[in-house]
Amino acid sequence: LMELAEQAGAEKVVRLQVGAAFHSELMKPTQARMAEAMDEVSWSDPEVPLASNASGGLVSTGDDVRRALVAQIASPVRFVECVESLAEAGCSTYLELGSGRVLGGLVKQIVGMDVDASTADSPKKLESFLSSRQQVA
Repeated sequence: LMELAEQAGAEKVVRLQVGAAFHSELMKPTQARMAEAMDEVSWSDPEVPLASNASGGLVSTGDDVRRALVAQIASPVRFVECVESLAEAGCSTYLELGSGRVLGGLVKQIVGMDVDASTADSPKKLESFLSSRQQVA
């Protein structure tokens, strides 16, 4: 696949070190098993809408959350659409959890450089982020 991408003119090809073929059709068997398990769980509506990786849209009911979680197993991640949906809904603060800063940078490219895109790679940094937001509110 990497060779085909290069032959097609890709500027950069990177092999991702992942444990499985997440977000691809190869996950369909796992998706089916997860759907069965999710049907056994009682779902409540979220307090705030959630962005669905599979559709890029926002979901606001428990049933929609369940469907979105199942769908994302074998669907491509629609990150740009998720960020655009969040921005259209009025989201102005984004938090990237983990060791990287790539997603926060992408959010700024999608929404604009003036957006608040923070990162937290430890419980201490997460608490600091939350504390700073409580002082503002």
